This record gives sequence, structure tokens and C-alpha cells, in this order.
Amino acid sequence: RIFRFKLVYQYVEFFSEIPGRDSLSTKLNDKLMDNYFYKFCDGVICISDFLIAHLKKKSKHKPFIKLPANCDYESFEKIQPNLAAPFMMYCGSIDYQAVIEFILNVFGSLKLNNKYNGNLLLVLGGNNQAVLDKFNEKLSANLYRDSIILKTNLLLKDIIPYYKAAD
Repeated sequence: RIFRFKLVYQYVEFFSEIPGRDSLSTKLNDKLMDNYFYKFCDGVICISDFLIAHLKKKSKHKPFIKLPANCDYESFEKIQPNLAAPFMMYCGSIDYQAVIEFILNVFGSLKLNNKYNGNLLLVLGGNNQAVLDKFNEKLSANLYRDSIILKTNLLLKDIIPYYKAAD
């Protein structure tokens, strides 16, 4: 605003709801970002309806546009699929435990009811080793653990072949 530039904020994450961000300074930063970022920008690009609803609750008149995350799929055409056996795939942060739990429950239900005979590939990223260790313990107790493949902290170039092969 000092130089009279228009500033557009790309709103892609609701920071204060991400588990594992426990330091006082991080919690404070997350709360400030989620509750006051709109005061310092002229417009907002939101990637989801949830973030739009949050923005509207905070600032009814702030201009916004919904622009979901997108991808240039043509750039992946030359990449060969990985893993031959049928599998479904979830790729996300280890910090989203509720989502991962949901995926595991759905997978378990599909297996239990003989609706899916493939594997589940979990590609998880994140720096929280304690959360990953705890998740590995939980996974080792899972009834379908022999059908669950866990990969962690892969590079994008290593993830794309799995996407291409997934059901």
C-alpha cells in the first residue's frame, strides 16, 4: 500500500486448523493470518468454497475469485505409470489426520464388503516425525495393513507416476 500497488492474496490454506503447528509464535501467526490477512490486500484468490465462506464472514465486500488448484496434465503424458497392481491413492499432509482416518475407514469398509480388491497407497508429506511415528504404529495395527502402502516425503516427479497408475 505504501507504493500504491494493488495486492492480491492467494488464499490456499486455513492455517489455524492445521494440527502440529504448536509453537506459540506459529499459533499466533496462523490466527493473525486467518483473521486479518484481508485487511492488507485489495482482492483475494480462493481455492475452495470453504475459504470463500471464511473470507465473506470476515469481509463482506472484499473482491474475490474462486480459482481451484489446476494442473497442466499434458506435461505428464511422457511419464510412465508406477505400480502394476490396482490401487487407490491418497496424497496429502501427514498433519491432516482426520482426512487420513476417513480414507482408511472408507478403504476398510470397501475391503470388508468385498467392493475393492486393490491396495491403498498413502503418499504423505510433512516434517513432523512424531506424528508420522504415531501414524505408523496405528497403521501396523490396521486389519488391512498388508494392503496399505505408505510412501513419505516424495518429490513431485516421483508422485506423478503413482497418480497415473491409480484407480
